[in-house]
Amino acid sequence: MDPNHDIFAQLDTALLDIFHQNHTIQHDFNSLPEHERQRVLDEMEDYVRQSSLNSTRHGRIRRNPRTIRRFYEITWYWTYLPLFTIRFDRIFQQLTMSNFQRAVTNAAFYLVNMIQAGLRSLIFLFVLQTYLHNVTNMIFVFSNIITFSSNFIKDGFTYCFQDRADILHDHALLATHNYDCFYYLNLPQYANASIWKHAELIFKNHRAYLLRTSCVIAKDGAPSNCHLITDSLVYKFSDAIAKSCPSLSTSIVRLCTVGIYLVYAMLGNFVCLNILFFLSYNIMRRIAGYANIVKNLSQVIGSTFVEYIA
Repeated sequence: MDPNHDIFAQLDTALLDIFHQNHTIQHDFNSLPEHERQRVLDEMEDYVRQSSLNSTRHGRIRRNPRTIRRFYEITWYWTYLPLFTIRFDRIFQQLTMSNFQRAVTNAAFYLVNMIQAGLRSLIFLFVLQTYLHNVTNMIFVFSNIITFSSNFIKDGFTYCFQDRADILHDHALLATHNYDCFYYLNLPQYANASIWKHAELIFKNHRAYLLRTSCVIAKDGAPSNCHLITDSLVYKFSDAIAKSCPSLSTSIVRLCTVGIYLVYAMLGNFVCLNILFFLSYNIMRRIAGYANIVKNLSQVIGSTFVEYIA
């Protein structure tokens, strides 16, 4: 033994370093099954996270450590039999006031973002239908064809609000004023209306405009007499669903009908547009091929004519 060897040299060495030098932890860890390894790693992660939280709390340092931890474990027996284990201890560790406040804040932000996205979508559809209705008719031309309608959106809207007498009354007033959604601007009772009242009237008139009706327009300024057109395809779908499933309520039948009708119209429009683009692409390829033939023939004829002249 070396008399000059310092026996206190490694007293402050970390315990993990000593185990690592002796390869004890590595050997024991590799000898464990796979699910036991994962459990040990999760326990070490929990310990490190708890130590970090304690040090942060004692040091009064504002941090936001977020670690992704699994709240369940899967243990495989005989390679084919899984056993799911729910870690309630980890779930209860996450039930803190800070996590609750963070969850409420995130939910509030998510709700506000969803409302903003919905309002932007409604405004976009409103502008598209009001000022670019010809564009929408061009985009959904095949939807109108396969639904045997001049405007399948109006058919669906009429079916959804067929029981709303107030919307039909607004539509009759709109028909009396030649379907001008801003006819109220010339009426004296709305001369001093607020901006919210104007927005409400615009919304009501555009909502009533989407009804598909047959109206007898009065000539003397009286309200017109309008009736809903109920011979469209969406009503046929509704009758078929109601007869096939008589136990369903009216709301469920209406919801299923609208869903099937929209899927049918949109999917058919998508398929028809793809066929149109495919056909146009092949026609353009054929035309381009004929153009190359004409170009090559013209070059041959031109070169032959030049050689003959020369």
